[in-house]
Amino acid sequence: MTPHYKLIYFNARGRAEHIRFIFAYAGIEYEDERISREKWPELKKKMPFGLLPVLEIDGKPVAQSNAIARHLAKQYGLAGKTEWESLQCDVLVDALGDLKQVLWQLRTEQDPIKKEERKVKLMRETIPFYLQKFETIVADNNGYSVGNDVST
Repeated sequence: MTPHYKLIYFNARGRAEHIRFIFAYAGIEYEDERISREKWPELKKKMPFGLLPVLEIDGKPVAQSNAIARHLAKQYGLAGKTEWESLQCDVLVDALGDLKQVLWQLRTEQDPIKKEERKVKLMRETIPFYLQKFETIVADNNGYSVGNDVST
């Protein structure tokens, strides 16, 4: 029996979108609760770590978007067929997390000069570095990120 899932997040893609992608790919129905910024302060106190997204599984709240995604990927056969493939999935997820951190630093930089410097470095060095790595991985796997099938 499929558990009842309720995904709680803001009305945005952000940290919940890869979870939604897993549900969509696996054909799993879930409740997609999109909360307003105005409602957030009252809900924040009730969240396991005071952050979103949170996935309720049969009413039990689970925090941390990548932990949620990894759990769902395992549940629905998207986490690699072997331990090695599962490790490779984790490597890619964490590499994307590193890239997202760099993008967040750019987005939140207040000093306009430092912001421009970060932007130039991002465009000239960081993004080309990651894209080259990802392209090589996909080429080495005949069009897939890991192994020879869809994974997350």
